[in-house]
Amino acid sequence: MKILVTGASGFVGHHLCKELVQHGYEVYALVRDLSKWNRLNINASIINGDLTDKSISNWENLLPHDLDGVIHVAGIVHSVNPDLFYKINQHATNSLIKMLARKYPTKLMFINISSLAAAGPSAPASSLNEQMNESPVSAYGKSKLAGESALRASGKPSWKTATVRPPMVLGPNDPAMLEVFKMVKKRVIPIIGTRGKESRYSYVTVFDLVKTIIAILVTEFNQHEIFYTASDNQISFGELIESIRTVVNGKKVFYFPVPKFGLSAIAIICKTLGINTRITTDKVNEIVEPNWCCDNTKAKKELKIKYDNDLLSILKSIELAHNNG
Repeated sequence: MKILVTGASGFVGHHLCKELVQHGYEVYALVRDLSKWNRLNINASIINGDLTDKSISNWENLLPHDLDGVIHVAGIVHSVNPDLFYKINQHATNSLIKMLARKYPTKLMFINISSLAAAGPSAPASSLNEQMNESPVSAYGKSKLAGESALRASGKPSWKTATVRPPMVLGPNDPAMLEVFKMVKKRVIPIIGTRGKESRYSYVTVFDLVKTIIAILVTEFNQHEIFYTASDNQISFGELIESIRTVVNGKKVFYFPVPKFGLSAIAIICKTLGINTRITTDKVNEIVEPNWCCDNTKAKKELKIKYDNDLLSILKSIELAHNNG
């Protein structure tokens, strides 16, 4: 099968491309940064470009006429400019779909990698499932949901389409998790209020996320499907920090309670001073929510996925990759 992967050099994208190649797929990798891609040493056909209309018009003819599927991983998760989320996560997704609809009007698989943020946080002591309504709380989440809507509105009943909503993704070379590792090593952990350690999260390893995507490729279904994919276990923020501390052999950490308005003030100050930080005013809207949990029942039943629940092992792989990088 011939598969186009967007965002191929990113965290999830490069793990996906590597596994697809090992499974015998012919991969067409859409890559913006060639130098980054070349360091990955993956045997795929390279398409240098992005998802702007101008760039798409330059590279669309490089796709084979018999392309079987598209796995849309490209997107933006961090920005101080909320409009940029919609530009990339919604409008660029729509541009990609329109090009593909012209080029492959009758048969194509399109798998959209979205986010739990598109659905929003879960209620206390509960988990979101695919039948529940979405209520995103951030511009990032709203833009990802808008990207999902663009696919559902594409009007291509002859296509096989699916959306995957992963929660926190853990694995080697994840820049977001490396920031958490750095905090643990510095031994000072900011939390929201006095109960921030109790915030609960679903997570999935990048390897299980990739398994989920490949399973969708080979599973038959007749309508657009949404899948949450997550480990059977959920973790609190405090449990995550203590697990990382165990992996890095760190000393005891100190939790520093920060009120929501204080965190928002920090984000505004950093933006004003031009300081590059993952704590943005938009991200604060997600951080203050105490529950981000989803149910993996549908994925386990319909895709036959068995999840890796060994948190310490995946955290060790992150630390090892960082030390070897």
